[in-house]
Amino acid sequence: MRSNKVRLIFTIAVIVVALLGMLIPGKNAAEYSGFGKLFSNLKLGLDIQGGSLFEYNLDLKGDVKAQDVIDNVILVLRNRLDAAGYTEATVARIDSGGNLRVRVEIPGIRDTQEAEKLLGSKGKLYFAEVLETSTTDVKPELRRNREIEINGSTIELYSWIQSKRNDTTWYKVKNVFEFGREPFEITGSDVIDAKPGLNTRGSGAVVHLNFSSAGSTKFELATGNLINKQLAIILDDKVIIAPVVNTKITQGGAEIEGIQEIQEAKNIAALIKSGNLPVDLVKFQERTLGPTLGRDIVDTIIKAGIIGLAIVMIYMIIFYGWMGVIADIALIYNTILLTGILSWTNAILTLPGIAGIILTFGTTVDGNVIIYERIKEELRMGRPPLTSVKFGFQKAFSTLFDANLTTVIAGIILYYFSTGAVRGFAITLIIGVLGSMFTNLVVSRTILEGTSHFIKPEKFTKKGEREGWDFVGKRKGFILFSTVLIAVALILSFTKNFEYGIDFAGGTEITVSMDDSISIEDIRNDMINIDPDYATAKIVKLDPIKGQEDKFFFSVTIKDSFEDTVQKDAFIDSLSKELNQEIEILQFNDVSGFASKEIKSFAWYAIIISLVMLLAYITLRFKFAFGIGALLALAHDVIIVLGFYSLFGVEINVSAIAAFLTLAGYSLNDTIVVYDRIRENFKNLRGRPVEVIVNKSINDVIIRSLHTSITTFIVVFLMLMLGGRAMAPFAFGLTIGIVIGTYSSLYIASPIVINMLKKSKKL
Repeated sequence: MRSNKVRLIFTIAVIVVALLGMLIPGKNAAEYSGFGKLFSNLKLGLDIQGGSLFEYNLDLKGDVKAQDVIDNVILVLRNRLDAAGYTEATVARIDSGGNLRVRVEIPGIRDTQEAEKLLGSKGKLYFAEVLETSTTDVKPELRRNREIEINGSTIELYSWIQSKRNDTTWYKVKNVFEFGREPFEITGSDVIDAKPGLNTRGSGAVVHLNFSSAGSTKFELATGNLINKQLAIILDDKVIIAPVVNTKITQGGAEIEGIQEIQEAKNIAALIKSGNLPVDLVKFQERTLGPTLGRDIVDTIIKAGIIGLAIVMIYMIIFYGWMGVIADIALIYNTILLTGILSWTNAILTLPGIAGIILTFGTTVDGNVIIYERIKEELRMGRPPLTSVKFGFQKAFSTLFDANLTTVIAGIILYYFSTGAVRGFAITLIIGVLGSMFTNLVVSRTILEGTSHFIKPEKFTKKGEREGWDFVGKRKGFILFSTVLIAVALILSFTKNFEYGIDFAGGTEITVSMDDSISIEDIRNDMINIDPDYATAKIVKLDPIKGQEDKFFFSVTIKDSFEDTVQKDAFIDSLSKELNQEIEILQFNDVSGFASKEIKSFAWYAIIISLVMLLAYITLRFKFAFGIGALLALAHDVIIVLGFYSLFGVEINVSAIAAFLTLAGYSLNDTIVVYDRIRENFKNLRGRPVEVIVNKSINDVIIRSLHTSITTFIVVFLMLMLGGRAMAPFAFGLTIGIVIGTYSSLYIASPIVINMLKKSKKL
């Protein structure tokens, strides 16, 4: 009784802390209204609120190491973004399998071209004397040149630099000033401040530069010797402006004119103030999502979650009565606990993260079903309800621990080998599973022991001892059936191939909306006019977004990855002209070729390592024969599910890999429940044939397997039906996988190890 009071106090304390995390207003609470204020401490991911993600590799040269420069890169980018007004942006180091990259996320941004210029520019500013101007399509050749050494650095004295405004205009410049006693440079390091402003003497904008004391002296000396000559201001090897010097400048400042927009002036000022990047950045991937599309996707997924939650809660009450009510309370408790933990840690809530929360509905119910089936067995033996509850929890602990830990292992591996939004799924999955264990073992037990008198034993009493299904006797037929399924799946995989998303294939995927109706074939013909290679583009007509039913939506996927925003904008402009109407970009995903190769290799690493670790764990906890059986059953599930992806042409992307790893944990969860009962029955039924023991064990847990499979299937099936195209690769794999995984745990995983178990009955 005392222990139950302690659990009750702890249960209440935990839920109060979780609720406080949700109820205490966050710093962004003013942006939320009504029910949404409960989530003000959660930072919404870009795939929900809209915005752009840029991920860059570091172009390392010589002996430069990533770990030596990445902090400086992050600092420079952070300063640039702040100076340009992107104060809500985040800059982070990404360690993906030992490769260091930089990720920048800018919420709510509209002009991605300006942002990418700001981030990708090295930020090298310097002044140079203009010696000659040439108009040509190609860079002129230098007939002679020489090198000069300044402060230990060797610099080429002359170079041809292209104009930023006109690609055919080239300036021959002298990079070093040879006035006074020693040659010198005037660079960004001589500038202590750069401020954008409007051009009061004309149109456009300007950047006001203030020099340091040493910089002022050098600038005064240079301008005094260059009267009636041009002085070029060069940023990232482009001449921004090359004005004629009218008089010596002694005020310690200068102006950069000829800038058309104030935002461009802000970006130039930000580049100058933040300093040079220590290395060049190479775009790894870019993803942009409009807020309208993000909200529409979230609405459909939340709707699927609410409907699934309601159906599961009703299902549990129908089959378990009062214990079903407790399971529903535990389900709500774990949802609040998970949301509270995410709130306290100011976690970023992503679209896959929401899917992870919804998926924990199944894991919470699964744990309760394992316990309840044990309680029912105790009730059938004639024990009173309170005693049955205590024995049920005691006997279910080992199974519950092993089954959930396999899912946690899969989640940890997924977290390590993924980035971005999929990591959000891994985090919610891990927290959700651990939370469900706490909820099942502490919360449910506390309530059940205190209300055990509401349990009606007669509801769970068998009418007679049933013989059960002969799983083992028919194992050869089921193994033959599975062999045929695997063969068909492999044939489909190698002949029909897979529909790889840009995560694995590389390229660009654009979601657009337009006002006028147009056929897919007309879009394809218009794209061929832009480039004949676009004949292979994948074009899909999408369902309209809520509130914009009068518009037409399409997804266009091409094999090209755009190196910069100039190429991207040129493609979009050309497409708009060919379609003869304005198009709105709702989503833009660009994955480079080397990015897709890395993502694909990491996906294989994740799958292989998860299989090895899960095999090792099952071998450690049970026996090597069980590990082999579980591994074969898991390979069986993955191959068959892959066959379904190929058959129905469902896209395989990072979300699909997340589904496979989740399926691995789920499938082993089912298998471990059976193995745990086999281990128990080997002790209780010592001397009986192995076939009898295995068959009885499967029959003992079949009701549990069916209940948990049905409840989890309901949740993921609704996610598949209502979640739209964004959730299809993930939900499809789990929907098929749950059915196949349940089948393999009952008909494949256990019967297949019988011969190995016969050799040693000691478990």
